[in-house]
Amino acid sequence: MEVPTNKHLVEWFRTAAPYIRMHKNKTFVFAFDGSLVNSPNFMSFIHDLNILTSIGIKIVLVHGSLKEIRSLSKKKQISSHFVRDHQIIDKTMLSIAQEVSGKIRLELEAKLSTTLPNSPMEGSNIRVSSGNFIFARPVGVIDGVDTLYAGETRKIDVEAISDKLQNEEIVLLSPMGFSSTGEMFLLNKEDIAVNAAISLRADKLIFLTEPLHFEDRHFQQIREMYAEHVKTIIDSGTLSTNLAPILESAVKACNSGVDRVHVVNEGDSDALITELFTHKGMGILVTKSSTESVRRATPSDIDIILELIKPLQETQILTIRTREEVELAILDFIVLEHDKTVVGCAALHNFVEEKIGELACLAVHKSYRDAGGGTKLLKKIEKICKENKVPEIFALTTQSSHWFIQHGFSEKKLSQLPRKRLAMYNNGRNSKTLSKKIL
Repeated sequence: MEVPTNKHLVEWFRTAAPYIRMHKNKTFVFAFDGSLVNSPNFMSFIHDLNILTSIGIKIVLVHGSLKEIRSLSKKKQISSHFVRDHQIIDKTMLSIAQEVSGKIRLELEAKLSTTLPNSPMEGSNIRVSSGNFIFARPVGVIDGVDTLYAGETRKIDVEAISDKLQNEEIVLLSPMGFSSTGEMFLLNKEDIAVNAAISLRADKLIFLTEPLHFEDRHFQQIREMYAEHVKTIIDSGTLSTNLAPILESAVKACNSGVDRVHVVNEGDSDALITELFTHKGMGILVTKSSTESVRRATPSDIDIILELIKPLQETQILTIRTREEVELAILDFIVLEHDKTVVGCAALHNFVEEKIGELACLAVHKSYRDAGGGTKLLKKIEKICKENKVPEIFALTTQSSHWFIQHGFSEKKLSQLPRKRLAMYNNGRNSKTLSKKIL
């Protein structure tokens, strides 16, 4: 990722720090086409894998081969036959599959073993392990047609793979599986990747593929989707033949216990690290349920709250609050979490005698403001007010009155503030007073 100044580097690193901590010792399964090996961005991918392993992430790689098999069979003038999207794999096609998969596997192992000269990761050593980790079974007869050596995953050798991962090795899975009778079958990468992620209880399943772009009704690019929403898109029949099985696999993985499935553009060398270590990301995140929540703050949130409000204090949007003041009022705070990282905060100070509350210290990380973070915090504050029978809230603002008015606030006379709050009013800031009826 390009970072033109030290200031930008420090800011990015601070933003990435929670993700580094979150990802440590977790298991990620990657799935990609064999063609990625010969793409200009493959060495960038190797660099990224080095970074991930260096912070303790356990990695399983699943490569595909169907595109290369079809290309080689076409050169050899061997026809491909299909039945309901399943390729029929006879002995000739299986032989081609073995040749192609073996070549891709060897190329992957060779490039993964590269020492990365003239790079920050020079001297690092990636150890790769491959083997018969996949037990397969035949797809069988479809519509009266035997698919022969076309297979699907029956079982993943979890114990063997876990031993390799624990030994700090990257595990490489090729799309060939073996039956209990010694037969070999050709599998697709999506099937292997999903079953590996589920069986290994992986924290992430990551597909590197062609660009995938969805927009909401405001023509803003969608970066996160629920599995249920993805299924609706799949059923619409608008996806390409390459992307449909990937999103189908994402839905299956989410519904089977994999927390996060990412679809990342393999053609962008910055996409993977940006997706994994920033709030916004650069791909599409698929989850079974929302990755964000609003909760009551705890003392452990004080540092991040101070970090969130600091830029707004420096620009005089928020009044200065000391650490001691935040500590004393921590029970009044709520925080917005996105993907287990705090990205926003707000406080509700209740003036019981006057039956009114103050919405204060509303702050959202700049990379998440366009995603409606402020609105989510306001809704939570309003819900708390209803639960505690607080009929009205007010806010003091110097630069955000338009936002408050958009959210149902109207101007209020300064003299109508609670006496205790009026005594603390800073005339030098000349803040506007706005209020909103809740009950």
